[in-house]
Amino acid sequence: MELTRLPFDASLPDYQKQAGHLLDAWRAGDPGARQIFTHSHPRFLNPDIPWLPRKLSDDELRSASLDIADAQLALARWYDFGSWTRLAEYVHAVISEGSTIARFESAVDAVVGGDLAMLAALLREDPELVRARSTRVTHFDPPVHRATLLHYVAANGVEGYRQKTPPNAVEVAKMLLEAGAEVDALAHMYGGRHTTMSMLVSSGHPAKAGLQVALVNTLLDFGAAVEGRGSGEWTSPLTSALAYNPKGNHAHSTPLHQAALAGHDDVVRLLVTRGARLDMRDMVYEATPLGWAVYNGRTEIADYLRAQESS
Repeated sequence: MELTRLPFDASLPDYQKQAGHLLDAWRAGDPGARQIFTHSHPRFLNPDIPWLPRKLSDDELRSASLDIADAQLALARWYDFGSWTRLAEYVHAVISEGSTIARFESAVDAVVGGDLAMLAALLREDPELVRARSTRVTHFDPPVHRATLLHYVAANGVEGYRQKTPPNAVEVAKMLLEAGAEVDALAHMYGGRHTTMSMLVSSGHPAKAGLQVALVNTLLDFGAAVEGRGSGEWTSPLTSALAYNPKGNHAHSTPLHQAALAGHDDVVRLLVTRGARLDMRDMVYEATPLGWAVYNGRTEIADYLRAQESS
């Protein structure tokens, strides 16, 4: 099965219907349903690495007895809510007449979808939206990230399905900043408090869209700090942007893993030339840098690493 994400203002019966379809698909052995359950339901996740599925055999998965409450929990977490109760609370708040949460969620959709006309209309109607914050209760750390609209431009630390970089992301950022968005506002992400800039420089989505540098420059034009702000790991944009692994920066892998995954051919060759180990496995997926390159479709780097392994 392939679930289609409901709009933010969907009714609770809509979510209940999806949960029922998800449970039926699981019982039918559907691979898509298995993917959702194993990556969302706490029963199937590694207690030491909460976002990583446990290594379970097909027999163990087939023998798992699940009911509608399990399907509701898995679905809620698929939408990045902490529980079904939290999702239901959110639905009630969104559909309430005159809901400020509904206005904020509409603006978030406009930001991640690059809908400048909608965003402009919402900001004209409610100028305070640029200072509003998310109230979603998630399963992240901390549970309420309190992201501003500008944080969503970084496509990092917020709901996974909303981590997107539209082609006009720079124009979106400028509209928010010109409307009075606080460039160095702090949100609660990854166990700390972070600015948009610190999340932006470590985000793969704007990098893949080719807009990371332009977005960084836009934030700088509006006075964003380059030194560390907030608390926790990844607070310093400069440190996060460097090609090595400081504490908290994907420390389960080596710099060669990260360079191979990102497609930085020159960095890969430099690290290998300077003696980086090719057989070192990361501590989460237990894969070599070659495995990371293959996984992310970095064909030339993969061919180079294979040649080095056989030489």
